[in-house]
Amino acid sequence: MARAARGVESGQLVIGYTTVFDRSAIPDVSEGFRLRFPNWQLVTKGKHSISLVRDIKNGVVDAAFIGLHTETQGLAVEIIHEAPLVVALPTNHRLAKKRRLDFDDLRGEPMFWFERRLNPGFYDYCQAFFEEIGFKPNVIPEPLDHHILLGLIAQGRGVALISASLQNVKRNGVIFRAMKDESQKLSIGIAVAYSERNQSPALHPFLELVRANMLVPTTG
Repeated sequence: MARAARGVESGQLVIGYTTVFDRSAIPDVSEGFRLRFPNWQLVTKGKHSISLVRDIKNGVVDAAFIGLHTETQGLAVEIIHEAPLVVALPTNHRLAKKRRLDFDDLRGEPMFWFERRLNPGFYDYCQAFFEEIGFKPNVIPEPLDHHILLGLIAQGRGVALISASLQNVKRNGVIFRAMKDESQKLSIGIAVAYSERNQSPALHPFLELVRANMLVPTTG
């Protein structure tokens, strides 16, 4: 397939990525792809996972890095990385003195949380976990952009459970705390999703590059 793609004068492979994670959490295979397919254009688009799944099914996107627990019926999915969530909170918050937190610490705290329509699968996964441990979050609306989210946290508006990769986004006034072992069962991760019906000659070589650069999976 790689040899066949080289024979094509030019082409385009469209790859989506979820904006819930920092880009550092996603394997960067762009250089390897360009070496294999110098005449091809690698286009990237950032959206929420549920929109990316829809785009793959509609043929708008060839493959996408999505958040785990997203509904992906009809697509092939390969897990890349999974890790516990971390808490983002203001630097002057009373919980900032603790090295690790649990959900008892977060009871009653205003917590930014997303709407179910943005990712029903992950939302339901989290709600089931909250019900299991008897935790009812004091929810406030979460902005779509994580830079805005961190800005609101810095202002003391609330706390948030986020991907550990977002710790790479430096923001004055915000600190991050890991969860205690018993609270790490609630996890978030990334998978690459694609349609096995996709006929692009560059898709499977792209996936081979992704597999070769997968992050080592982690658990609680």
